[in-house]
Amino acid sequence: MPDEGAKVEDLLSNPENIKKLETLLENMDSFNYLLERLELFIGAGMLDELFGLFFSIMAFERAFMKEEALQELSELLGRFAFLVSPKCMEDFSEALDREEKVGPVGLLNKLRDPEVQRGLGVVMNILKVIGKCADECGSFKK
Repeated sequence: MPDEGAKVEDLLSNPENIKKLETLLENMDSFNYLLERLELFIGAGMLDELFGLFFSIMAFERAFMKEEALQELSELLGRFAFLVSPKCMEDFSEALDREEKVGPVGLLNKLRDPEVQRGLGVVMNILKVIGKCADECGSFKK
């Protein structure tokens, strides 16, 4: 039987493997979060539905999108990846659990918050692009 310790030493003597291990350890929180979510799907008996959805999305991509469009979509979605980070998911969950009514004065107070201003700026820029694209392709009546 080969010496198991020698295999580990051989693997760790490769600088590429060290870099991969560092990356894995740096992303351990995200990896654990993904595993927790996967366990929820397994526990709820929804793993087959999750894979079905995944394969449906893949089929859609193959059927309707060219490679260039897929690359652009992938890059765009990558820019939104921060939204599914464990911290953001926790913040979204807490925000959805808050029962808060905001009237006109409360809205003005909220607009003083720099994070609200930044988010509103992002949403406004996205809305502008949607309006521009809708005009260009004639999706909406004027």
